[in-house]
Amino acid sequence: SLFTGLFPSDHGVILGEVKASDESDDRYRTKVLSPDAATIAEVLSEAGFYTFGVLPPHHLGTEYGFEQGFAEFYGITSWPGGDRQKLSTTNALIESITGKFFGYVHFLGCHAPFVPRYRDADYMASYGFEYDEEARREAGIDFTTTEISARVNDGELDLSEEDVKFLHVVYEAKLRWTDQELVRPLIESLKESGRYDDTLILITADHGEELYEHGGLAHGHALWNEVLHVPLIAKYPKGRKPQELGAQVSSLVSSVD
Repeated sequence: SLFTGLFPSDHGVILGEVKASDESDDRYRTKVLSPDAATIAEVLSEAGFYTFGVLPPHHLGTEYGFEQGFAEFYGITSWPGGDRQKLSTTNALIESITGKFFGYVHFLGCHAPFVPRYRDADYMASYGFEYDEEARREAGIDFTTTEISARVNDGELDLSEEDVKFLHVVYEAKLRWTDQELVRPLIESLKESGRYDDTLILITADHGEELYEHGGLAHGHALWNEVLHVPLIAKYPKGRKPQELGAQVSSLVSSVD
């Protein structure tokens, strides 16, 4: 929907057949995007932009048709360290391209699990509190794995108030890590190359994350606001921001827009 401006009922790319084994990567397989669907990369390519995509291949690989319109298309697995590789690949592309470009970069830095190495240390020092993470991990409350989401959503595990408070802190610490270690260097690279002032930067997400607000974790199983309400941040080229736009826009938009 981000690529085409179409609802799933129109573009047809929905979850495909779930295989017998839940351990198989095939459970993520989706239907292929029709070549008849016009993507933003195709539109901008035809308008003279050089186009590239740097993204995780398990949902957005070439076998699903998402490479339509991209001159260069790199599928880079995010774990471990893949987001940094995406950053270096993107920066190298920006440095090598001389004309106008459209780049789609898909980080997974905000995604569960919330392991210590991807928590911003300053944020943890400011907002962390006394919490025996190791003891809670032994009790089955382990936010450094993705398995906890299924166990909570299936009703096998209940979180205490302290668990939920800690979950929010480590989630926010990972957001800060993503901001400092991935987004900031990308913006600095644009500035160093002299392209920042002339570049439109859009930051959004494909989904939010449920943090036990309604008794569940993660995403893909519910349609609460914490999953649906994602950021949309725009940095316009210098002097090109429409005068009628304020600092914030209150009107409702969605990924098809």
